[in-house]
Amino acid sequence: MSSVSSHSLTTEERREEREFQLQIAKLNLEAEERKAEREAERAAKQAEAERALAEKKCLLAHELSLKELAIKVRQSQSSSDGSSIHAGLAGERKVRTPKNGVPSFVLGDNIDKWLAAYEVALRAHGVSEEQWWVALCWGPLSIVKEGWEKALKKPPQNVVSYMLPLRNQTQCFWKQAKSNLEASQEEMKEWYGQKATLVEFSPGNKVWVMEPVEPRALQDHWTGPFEVKERKGEATYLMDLKTPRNTLRVLHRNRLKPHFERCDVSLLRVTDEGLEEESEPLPDLLSVKESDGSLEGVDLSDSLTLEQRGECCGLLEQLSSLFSLSPRLTHLCVHDIDRGDSPPVKNNNYRLSD
Repeated sequence: MSSVSSHSLTTEERREEREFQLQIAKLNLEAEERKAEREAERAAKQAEAERALAEKKCLLAHELSLKELAIKVRQSQSSSDGSSIHAGLAGERKVRTPKNGVPSFVLGDNIDKWLAAYEVALRAHGVSEEQWWVALCWGPLSIVKEGWEKALKKPPQNVVSYMLPLRNQTQCFWKQAKSNLEASQEEMKEWYGQKATLVEFSPGNKVWVMEPVEPRALQDHWTGPFEVKERKGEATYLMDLKTPRNTLRVLHRNRLKPHFERCDVSLLRVTDEGLEEESEPLPDLLSVKESDGSLEGVDLSDSLTLEQRGECCGLLEQLSSLFSLSPRLTHLCVHDIDRGDSPPVKNNNYRLSD
């Protein structure tokens, strides 16, 4: 009994020891987490302080530059930090961008050294401030421009003095565009009219009209003939197409072609009166007569002897299935056309003539 109780006490002590170690490890972990949080807060505060310092240096450098240029700025009542380029002014988006961007790459006291380079980088996008910021921003250059305009005291321009140069410039551009268009039209007309022929119609002429609606796209469909009623222009004619409503249509001469009337031909009537009934026999133009299976119609050469004639007749009788006076089909002769390396001839699809 004593050995069992001692063994149970030893196990309980070990369990308590493990629980105590786990509690110590948990406390150490919580302490490390609190320490890391404090360090992160301290680093964030330090970064915010550095950012605020860099921003103040930037504002100070800008104010000094304005003082050197003798520029007075109307300070906004909503400014909380008393600066001349506070984000509450008209150009808040334009001003807020460099205020947030400059401290991100400035280290130490070199803000006045790299401020000009940052402004150049902002202006390198290639568009105007109105296009970039969607509105006219009021920045340092706008203030300088306003001072220059006040110093020059340029009188305002009235409507007449503005419209006269604009009208003259517009007329100049219109004349130049018209001359360029006429030159291109003349060049196109000369190029496409090399093989063109002038076709004119007079009122009363009959013409054929080409209808583009046809199942066969490559075949012209000419209807008519119709009568030309009136000439409307240089290339247009008023046509009577004989529709159910009797409407007149104006068509271009490209869709018309002349109609030619056929000449009246007097037909001669031939009779057999006064002709003799005797007629000469028609010559037989066929050089080969149809064979009835006999060898009587076979023409042998006169230079053959009687023995040779007998041998030929014997062969003809023996091979009567091969030799005949009338030509027949055979499968022994084959004709093959060799084109070599020449490619096949292919025709393009052109419109068929009517």
